[in-house]
Amino acid sequence: MENRTEQIPCIQITALHGFTGHGADFDLIRQSLERRQRTLALPKLTWSYPTPLGHRSLPDNDCSVQAQRAHFSQELSSFKNKPKYRVLLAYSMGARLALLHASEEPVFWDALILISCNPGIQDEAERSERLEADATLAEAIAKNGLDWFLSYWQSLPLIETQLRAPKNFRLEMVRRKRGLSAHGLAQCLREFGPASCPNLWSAAKKINCPLLCIHGVEDTKYARIHQSLYDSLNGTTPLIQSVPIPKSGHAPHIENPKDTANAIENFLRTVFKANTQTEDQKSPTTNL
Repeated sequence: MENRTEQIPCIQITALHGFTGHGADFDLIRQSLERRQRTLALPKLTWSYPTPLGHRSLPDNDCSVQAQRAHFSQELSSFKNKPKYRVLLAYSMGARLALLHASEEPVFWDALILISCNPGIQDEAERSERLEADATLAEAIAKNGLDWFLSYWQSLPLIETQLRAPKNFRLEMVRRKRGLSAHGLAQCLREFGPASCPNLWSAAKKINCPLLCIHGVEDTKYARIHQSLYDSLNGTTPLIQSVPIPKSGHAPHIENPKDTANAIENFLRTVFKANTQTEDQKSPTTNL
């Protein structure tokens, strides 16, 4: 891990998108937080958007867990800025990668925000079933092409609730998805789908920074998962919060960005107010 000797007084938010996504998927919450910057009473927020393998314009052939982890680490090391605070914000597939990195590098991040995160499939029969389903879908993508897959994907109940997003934003999301590689998505599904990733329930206990878990109220599956994660980590991490977002399903940062930004703002205030107070206590004082 590099030292941060020439620190920039800011909070850098590194945002990892979900499957078929793009860094711009976080624009609605970024804009909401930026509008409040003057009232946040926090260091300036800066943003970076690494791109997981399988989501670049070129067709990635290796999207395995090891390759994703190495690629993410390489992208992190390429950032020129050395922020005073580092926050990892991640959604769904990106949250799996975030949890993997945070559990392996427990002092790298100052805070972790996970949206709709599943630490891993624990039941082996369920894992085997999901592996088979993902392999079948990957073959269908390779056979039928990107347009077919995007039409299928956007019709799924889990994804369909994103129609709540503003129309112009939705159209831009669709445009970005059409620039993806069918081969890359198929490889990512085969090699970095939920069943291909390691079970991180135990590894998550290594996280050594405040953690915020966000899920949509209507996403009852992930509400249960986040409750289990909260129960598992409560008392082992410096701080853990689990916040349900109303009027949203699997992608609350897209479906209800205002309330999602509220949850993130409150969390950042709590975390970095505490950090600032600790630093003030450590600073030497001079009697005048």
